[in-house]
Amino acid sequence: MDATRKQWLIRGLVVIVALAIIVRQYVKYKIAPELSLQQVELVSLQGDAVDLATNYQGKHLLLTTFATWCGPCHAEVPEMEKVRPQLEAAGFVLIHVSDEDVNKINGFMLQNPSGITYLQSIRPLADIGAHTYPTHFVFDKTGTLRFKQTDPLDWQNPETVQELIDLVN
Repeated sequence: MDATRKQWLIRGLVVIVALAIIVRQYVKYKIAPELSLQQVELVSLQGDAVDLATNYQGKHLLLTTFATWCGPCHAEVPEMEKVRPQLEAAGFVLIHVSDEDVNKINGFMLQNPSGITYLQSIRPLADIGAHTYPTHFVFDKTGTLRFKQTDPLDWQNPETVQELIDLVN
């Protein structure tokens, strides 16, 4: 094989490896994972075990993973709070989940007062595939995952809320 052909072969392999890395990172950080209620091991901020399937049986769940250091998470809470009554009227419970220390979660709650339920994940959220904050999951009242999205939702758009309600009806 001549030197020019070898160079093109090496360049081609480098491009293929780079593309594989880019695709892997995109999937990891931009595509919300498949999730079941049984995968999420939660406790209340007082340390009591919470089984989503049992504790919220018959309710639609809007489960949002968040981090206390996440700027978009802070910005999203007041917008979610504005639409919470409409979602609750449709049978939803809004739950925020973090894997951080309880003191940090409590601090976040103080900075972002709302009627949203806050729970702590026993395991790192990365273990369930949540690498981006916020990530939203909608489960219908049977516990079936109906929607998932990384990044904030447009809560100021009335269609956003209606689309979530329509997903579970």
